[in-house]
Amino acid sequence: MTQQLLVEQEFIQNVAAEAMTRGHECFKSRQWDEAVHEFRKAVEINPCSAEARYWLAHAYSVSDPDFSVRRERSVDAAIDEYRNSIGLDPNFGPSHARLANLYHVHKGMIDEAITVYEKALKVGGLDPTDEFVVYNNLGFIYRDKQMYEKALQCFTKAASREPGASYMLWKIATMYAVQGKASEAVEFLQRAIELGENPKRIYRSNGWFDNIKHTKEFEDFIQTIE
Repeated sequence: MTQQLLVEQEFIQNVAAEAMTRGHECFKSRQWDEAVHEFRKAVEINPCSAEARYWLAHAYSVSDPDFSVRRERSVDAAIDEYRNSIGLDPNFGPSHARLANLYHVHKGMIDEAITVYEKALKVGGLDPTDEFVVYNNLGFIYRDKQMYEKALQCFTKAASREPGASYMLWKIATMYAVQGKASEAVEFLQRAIELGENPKRIYRSNGWFDNIKHTKEFEDFIQTIE
């Protein structure tokens, strides 16, 4: 490779790096369209960068926070770029996590979302926030499918990524309750209340505690909050 080609390649990579830097700055300041523009520029310069395509997808996915008529196009563009990122680097966990979230929340593709969420956890590389979202969302999916033990496992793992989150302990309590495990449910209810949850919320819990409401453990607990 000639010296001239080396210089040209270095120049191109510098331009791509500058576009990524500007994209991150725009993203942090919530200038979504500008972020899309910069990340797209980085992708055009370096189309084989899984990271650049991930950030372009991420910018697309939040580029219409008011959910206007262009929202669906933004989501579809984000899905395409997350897929491109995964195609370039199948072990880039964050792309799997974000793609699964779009399948789940915006497309209603639940079975596909499960597969991709699980893939994100398998390949790893997620920060604690992404891990929390993946486990929490999987918990909701399994709960809706009435797969309560799997939901419990996911909510428990989510809670370990966000220690002190009273609402996670409350969700864990509901999963124990629906399985008829009164002692465990009461334990987590008490822990949630200690962290600030309103005990009266139990009367608005849509029947999650029906399976244990006549047990001694639950009746004794109810007396403490009345």
